[in-house]
Amino acid sequence: MRIKLTFLISLLSAACLLLVAVALFVDYVELRVKWDGFTTEQGSRLEKYQVSERALLNTEPSTQQTSISAMLGENSLLRSRLAELLMEKYATNVKNGEYLLDIIRHGADDECTCEGEFVYGPLKAENKRRRDLKTFDKLQIPSREPIVMCNSMSPITYVGGGITVEPLHSVRLSGMSVDEVFWQLFLQFHNFDISFTSLKSYGVIGVSIPKSLGQFVTLKGNGSPQMTISFSALVGLANLNSVLEQVQYQSTRYDIELREIVSVRLLDYEFKIHVRIYRQPFPRLVDTSREDRDVSEKVTVVTKTFERYDVVRRLIASIRKYYPRVEILIADDSKDLQMLDGKGVNQYIMPFARGWFAGRNLLVSQVRTKYFLWVDDDFIFTKNTKLEKFVEKFEAPNSNLDLVAGRYENKHGALIDRNYDHVIERQWSEDGYCMNRSKGNYGPLQGFPQCNRTDEVTNFFMAKTLSVRAFGFDPAMVYSRAAHHEFFWDGLGRLRVASCNDVTVQHFFTHNNSEIYETYRRGGNDDYHYFDRITYTIHKNNMKCFTGMERNIQDLYKFQTT
Repeated sequence: MRIKLTFLISLLSAACLLLVAVALFVDYVELRVKWDGFTTEQGSRLEKYQVSERALLNTEPSTQQTSISAMLGENSLLRSRLAELLMEKYATNVKNGEYLLDIIRHGADDECTCEGEFVYGPLKAENKRRRDLKTFDKLQIPSREPIVMCNSMSPITYVGGGITVEPLHSVRLSGMSVDEVFWQLFLQFHNFDISFTSLKSYGVIGVSIPKSLGQFVTLKGNGSPQMTISFSALVGLANLNSVLEQVQYQSTRYDIELREIVSVRLLDYEFKIHVRIYRQPFPRLVDTSREDRDVSEKVTVVTKTFERYDVVRRLIASIRKYYPRVEILIADDSKDLQMLDGKGVNQYIMPFARGWFAGRNLLVSQVRTKYFLWVDDDFIFTKNTKLEKFVEKFEAPNSNLDLVAGRYENKHGALIDRNYDHVIERQWSEDGYCMNRSKGNYGPLQGFPQCNRTDEVTNFFMAKTLSVRAFGFDPAMVYSRAAHHEFFWDGLGRLRVASCNDVTVQHFFTHNNSEIYETYRRGGNDDYHYFDRITYTIHKNNMKCFTGMERNIQDLYKFQTT
């Protein structure tokens, strides 16, 4: 009786397991049917693209964009899939592939306009800018962040991105494992292959197989750009996944930054693992052992002067009144040179009229402290010029800033009611960026309600030395007489900027400047100098047009020809 009862219980258990397996299989089939129906519909749209692909590439860019947008609509999945196809087929074809990729990356709209009171651009000489942009893009393509297409219902768990390896080193493609249900339904009773391919040919793939698994696993192309692992049906899921965990990618091409794609194929499935080949720079740590004692150990004050010695001496005196030990660096490209003496004052003599941004670059190159404070030579420190308040914001745990600006005060110590904060909005088009500069900010800085995050600020700011030194001030001659906005535009995406109203400096506007100063700073036709700044910046920053400036040279081409 006991034997019969045990047999009955075993039979019922087996029946339950069979029902669970059947239910899982039915669910999988239903999902697969739905997925196949979806992919069939989407595949037909992709097929239409592929059929007309050759014709598209022989048409004008605007026609290409219209045709692709019409076929894809707003389908983000199709956009991603098309991006993959284009990356594979046109990775070396900047003219066609990269342009079409930009359509997918930025969306369907490839046209933009600038609206406002004063609009600059487009320039007539656009062909040169486009040639220069192609040269720039060609250098960026190998290290550009790839578009990642992740399959749904994947039979393999894998890490699609975030894997980084030093050039000529190896890294495990960790995280790969076959799903248990997929194994039970499709793999455990059959021999099968898993192949790995370096799509960019920047490296090789290899794996070390334990001797105990030699009878279940064979390798083809181990240590080459294309490797295949053949598994016996008897390998077992645990052993299969242990082998996948040991697969390594070895970088074989030296470059400080490249983007590799490793294709993994199992049955009819393909997955792509993105590997960043990256030469990690050494950290630039600042010795803070002496910094706790005085802000003078953390900050250097820097300024540029030209033919205004009375003014700059007044600035030095005001700094020494409040900060007797802080180091002061002065770049001087005057014609009639005078020496600026004093303890902790370092004067750097430049060639005559070398320029505004050139002087700034020289100064930043000589800063030895973690931070520097930029001031104009006609500023005057007051009791409200508290450098400690700037440093406090840098060192707050949640601020993560690169540059913090203050405000100006009048001769009575009152805050000048003028907003210097500007935000930069950009819209992409095949003809370059359409940029709008407008007054405003991105909201308050966490923990400091008197501060706002923004893009462009005054000439009174403290910055992290290494952050600014990483890209610097453009020393082009067009920026020799005057420049400001251009530094912050070059810093977009590089600098985290904030503006605060709790640190001020007196801006003492000087009108009795020397004749040489007036000649070089404001003399002649200043519109021509402004025109040169605008046209150079449009070309350099790949702009179609921009607006939001306070001066007006509406038709740049007409101005140039007249």
